[in-house]
Amino acid sequence: MVQVTLDECPDEHVLEYISDAESEEFDIPKPVMNEEFPRTIFFCNAPVTTAEKIPKMTDMIKAICHKAIQDDQQMQEIKIEFPQKEDGSTFGCGFVTYRSKAAAAMALDYFGDSGFKFGKSQVHVRRRRS
Repeated sequence: MVQVTLDECPDEHVLEYISDAESEEFDIPKPVMNEEFPRTIFFCNAPVTTAEKIPKMTDMIKAICHKAIQDDQQMQEIKIEFPQKEDGSTFGCGFVTYRSKAAAAMALDYFGDSGFKFGKSQVHVRRRRS
């Protein structure tokens, strides 16, 4: 808990929100990890690219993700999502959603701690946490 006294408060607007009591204890529960995305893994440190190049990068990352689950014929459905900025460019991160928890686990084992090389970038892979 952060405690701010009247003497320490530089902004008068904030004073409206400071309690008059000596101190208040709050019983705030610790957050619980949401495990609702067992089929989805997160990747970061991918190249930042323009909206026009996203389809090609998606296809390339999809091919790597198929290889990770030994699906060279690309029979399993894999969904790749890139959060985008207002101008349509990527942030250099995204999500891969596999068809099953087993496929996602196999991919995580395949990528291990090192992730995968994509151009000049070493892309890191982790299970999605929300």
